[in-house]
Amino acid sequence: MDLPLVAAGWNLTTHQFRKKFAQDMVRCDPGAIPAVREHFKHMSMHILEIGYIGNDMELLGLINHLALRDATAQIMSIIDGDPVGGKMADDIRKNARHFRAVLKDCETPDQRTKTLEKLIDSEGVKAWPCDFGTCLFRAETALCHFAGRGYYDSAAIKPLPSERCADRCCSCSNLVVSARNVEFWKERYRSNERLRQLYQHEGNTAWALLASRRAKASAAILRSHGITAGDLMNAA
Repeated sequence: MDLPLVAAGWNLTTHQFRKKFAQDMVRCDPGAIPAVREHFKHMSMHILEIGYIGNDMELLGLINHLALRDATAQIMSIIDGDPVGGKMADDIRKNARHFRAVLKDCETPDQRTKTLEKLIDSEGVKAWPCDFGTCLFRAETALCHFAGRGYYDSAAIKPLPSERCADRCCSCSNLVVSARNVEFWKERYRSNERLRQLYQHEGNTAWALLASRRAKASAAILRSHGITAGDLMNAA
């Protein structure tokens, strides 16, 4: 079959099939976005959004809706008392009375979800997950934007992908760490505790201090999930 003249010189690559597959899957079932992300081994939603969805407004809208749904689920989990770590989780727990007052007249779980979703949407909060946690993004406290641009960008609506990392984000007021992220922090604790011991043995004080800080930060997050100091020592 002859290709139309408009396609002459078009270089067909396997990546284009990946992009088409991702777009078709999301169109068929928006709820499949996490599965598509996992299929391509992209832990960040930004990679799926930028690399595969492009500027398709319909698909970007679906991703935006999923980000709102995920934020609602994360906040509901904290309100309900599930173990969740991170500074944002602490802030939500401090204001749990306010959330419960908004939800007090809701008779069903579905009503609670829809009411909370409307509240969160009015505040512009969305969830942006990665392997070490979920950013419940607020522009005024986003360390990634401050690190990348030197200021808090009040017009920003999501994290800055190039500046997201466990070291920075675990200090950010936007991060929550749920059960789905625990294995990351266990491994981070194990690896940094091993490095701390190695660097101390070699007399490399600076690197030992860095590994120690990372291990302590990991331990603090794991403790928020009920993992004791004894468990952490056994894990190392």
